[in-house]
Amino acid sequence: MTMAKWLILLAFLQLPACSEAPSFSATDLLTDTATDFTGEGSGDLAITNVRVAMNPGNVLSRTLDFDTEVPTAATLSIHCDGELVGEFSSEQDPTRVHSAFVMGLIPNSACTVHISVASDSMQGSYSADFSVDSPPDFLPELPLLDSSDLEEERFTLFNLTNSFDEIPLIVVVVDSKGRYRWYHQRATTDPGSDTDVRTTPQGVLIGGSHGQIMPALISWEGQVVWEKQANMHHDLRYFPDANQYQYLVDVKGCQQEFSSGAIVRIDADTLDPVWEWRICEHYTPAELVSDWSHVNTAAPFGDDDALLVSSRNQNAVFKVWRDSGDLAWKLGEDGAFTLPPNAHFYHQHDPAVLDDGTILMFDNGLVGTRESSRALQLAIDEQNMSAEVVWEYNPSPEIFAPIWGDADRLANGNTLVVFGQRSATKRSRIVEVAPSGNEVWGLVLPEKWGVYRAQRLETLEAGHFSPTKSESKER
Repeated sequence: MTMAKWLILLAFLQLPACSEAPSFSATDLLTDTATDFTGEGSGDLAITNVRVAMNPGNVLSRTLDFDTEVPTAATLSIHCDGELVGEFSSEQDPTRVHSAFVMGLIPNSACTVHISVASDSMQGSYSADFSVDSPPDFLPELPLLDSSDLEEERFTLFNLTNSFDEIPLIVVVVDSKGRYRWYHQRATTDPGSDTDVRTTPQGVLIGGSHGQIMPALISWEGQVVWEKQANMHHDLRYFPDANQYQYLVDVKGCQQEFSSGAIVRIDADTLDPVWEWRICEHYTPAELVSDWSHVNTAAPFGDDDALLVSSRNQNAVFKVWRDSGDLAWKLGEDGAFTLPPNAHFYHQHDPAVLDDGTILMFDNGLVGTRESSRALQLAIDEQNMSAEVVWEYNPSPEIFAPIWGDADRLANGNTLVVFGQRSATKRSRIVEVAPSGNEVWGLVLPEKWGVYRAQRLETLEAGHFSPTKSESKER
């Protein structure tokens, strides 16, 4: 386990794997008995010892502690500059000592947390005011595209990497106005590269860069829940039905001179390996060269017990049966499917099988062949072994993102597309595109800053109550 290290303005906490949530040093902002409560039944319910403490790892979150004279359940609502950030309730048994984590606060704002509590016969409420500072200086400004026009709130999770200024990897959540609402800087000197980030019910999965960014689960508080020593890259997923994590590695094998791609699954509780698949055991390319497979994605294949495996340097994706490891087919260059000219793809990233059985991917293009990138959706016919383009998005003017990229179909039917660049001059873009091809939202990263993948969140939770603490705890 590596020790966490916050840089620049913040101090990282050193946290062991699988430890309890950090206990922050609270600042007594409010300690008097609430005066705005109303009573019901036998009497009034007092709220005392209200304390709001800044998260030392993230200025956009707080911990909140308070006491009640009798055991109660509680509800919190958070407003910043008059904007509702969120509301949540305790799911624990009623208690006298309450502790909650509040997140997703708006930078440079004045916020209020409103506390409501209730017992069988009494009710009470209290409002705690506090201010939120600017995000740390290591976070770049993220200008919105001129086309951005969203009425509904959006939250987007993605990595930020800057190898030119030697800034360690950052993972952020940004809202539809381009404001940071959550961030985490990994405890590493590496800026990240092919870093995958995605959410689970427990927090955020982060991993990649061939062992420089170890696979890890980070809680929303910024705590390292677990971290595994693994030379993984590109793709890190959680499979809830099996309670397993999955990632990609490169291994030597098959009596070949060069390493090739492999998929590893580990038990989510023990982190021990439970399944492995090696591409070299099931496929031999026409030419064996260094990095010939470059496996960059292993996504679930609909309801089938199979995976959709992307081999970037073969310009192909494979359907792989999980039980046997056998290849059902190869789609792409020299594959079994008949493709019209506009359906050929090159150096693709993050192909996924959609609910209708079509395949959506980011088609990077290829130097000397087609130096432009697009989002591409193919309908495949597994009986007739044919495929056709049913949708694509080609930005105008064209963009060539040769090494990174992502395309995700959203619940509203739009597509979130990442044109990721590792360049001192070319700028990465994240854009939401309607089925018509019109851009409805997007942001552009400053020069030197790159992004590999992005995930749209249905919502950014306002926070949660901590497990019940001992009522004998001293304040």
